[in-house]
Amino acid sequence: MKHLKQFTFVLILLFTFFIGLNVTNAGVPKNEENLGRYSERYAYLEFLFAHDCKISPDFNMYNYEYDLICAPKTDKVKLTYRAASVYSTVNVGNTENLTNGSVITLTVTAKDGSTYDYKLTMRYSNSKLLYTILIVVIIIILLMAIISLVLYILWKKGIIKFEKKEKENIGTENYVN
Repeated sequence: MKHLKQFTFVLILLFTFFIGLNVTNAGVPKNEENLGRYSERYAYLEFLFAHDCKISPDFNMYNYEYDLICAPKTDKVKLTYRAASVYSTVNVGNTENLTNGSVITLTVTAKDGSTYDYKLTMRYSNSKLLYTILIVVIIIILLMAIISLVLYILWKKGIIKFEKKEKENIGTENYVN
């Protein structure tokens, strides 16, 4: 019984110690490198997504220039984004009446006034041209296969014949006058 009381006492002390640690450090950043969401100076985007378009290269909060690859004749873009700090605000430039080469600027402003501009340059994809070329190549290959098959069947039935030409042996006397 004595050991059970001592064991319980030690468990209570350990439990209290761990709760005390968690309460005293809860929500308090330990150093400036880990401030992130709780920093008043953190003016970055944590997340950026363009609906019906592709962002190239893939989004990284420390890269500030991207190509926004969209289908031809796309004239407006819907963006989804999130600031990396709860204290930052995001101002999005014009996302309508866009043309190939238009630039959309997202300005992230930290609470202390520092800013970063993310620039998205609109680029029209030429995927329709690539698909058209691919389809034409596939059709040509299929036509060649069908023609080859028809010729093979006609040859097997004896309807057409392919004759082998004999090589003429030209001696050296024909070359010398």
